[in-house]
Amino acid sequence: MSITIWTNAHFAEEPRAALIEGAKPHRLIFSTQLSASNLAKAAPDPAMQEADAAFGQPDPDFALQCPRLRWIHLTTAGYTRYDGAAFRQAFGGRGAVLTNSSLVYNEPCAEHVLAFMMANARQLMPSLDSQRTDRAWPTLERRAATSLLLGQSVVLLGFGAIGHRLAELLAPFRVKITAVRRRPAGDENVTVVTEDKLLEALATADHVVNILPENPATVGYVHAARLAATKPGAIFYNVGRWYYRGSGRAAGGTAIGALRRGVSRRHRSGTAAAGASAVVGAELLYYAARGRGPQNGAGAVG
Repeated sequence: MSITIWTNAHFAEEPRAALIEGAKPHRLIFSTQLSASNLAKAAPDPAMQEADAAFGQPDPDFALQCPRLRWIHLTTAGYTRYDGAAFRQAFGGRGAVLTNSSLVYNEPCAEHVLAFMMANARQLMPSLDSQRTDRAWPTLERRAATSLLLGQSVVLLGFGAIGHRLAELLAPFRVKITAVRRRPAGDENVTVVTEDKLLEALATADHVVNILPENPATVGYVHAARLAATKPGAIFYNVGRWYYRGSGRAAGGTAIGALRRGVSRRHRSGTAAAGASAVVGAELLYYAARGRGPQNGAGAVG
């Protein structure tokens, strides 16, 4: 049976050709409003009313007005704009399904975090800076600052596809991994704790990795009290959506002043980098991922 697939995803020539070929013998409709950004909200497209399946980032409200639509596959791992009770009930209630691309992003995101963990442990960034500038050879200083991942403690905030893959990559280093989950599945290959044990886990963490999705339950999840409870010298990495709950530079600086570095995947706007520097009051050594600026609120692990 042939179906009609609608997409608003903008691809370069080669992947676009692969999509067209892979969709055969089904009918493929390209939206007149293609978007290269996974974060941009799509405008309603009347052509989607002809579709049985949608691939990309369709407008969630308009999707509910498309009676033929039975499957949405997102080009992202995140699904924030579709994560509402009204959409879930209306879309799921008619037997439709929504899937995401977690298994597309788990490998690159997990490798990204591991790369920065290793780079920081071996002081590659300061060494590279030295080679770019005075080409000094500060042997004693550099050796004193280096460390081994072997036997260190890693706390994962969230344990989805990215967390699973990161745990696999870290296994050879024999690190102690603790994943924080709201509802443990029971089949995890790492130590799993619920939120009531989070502060205990943070107190011994050498590395804290945020992999939480963006939803009302995670807004403000990383807040001053939790940062203050984190082991001095720990490194914070962000490959999820992050919202810091604090009250400005003073409170944030006091809470996280002991943390050494931050890693983030990509900020959605300029407020994230500026906000992190102002509220957190700590050096952001790496800033290359997704996130938003500081927000107020409370949250829970998804």
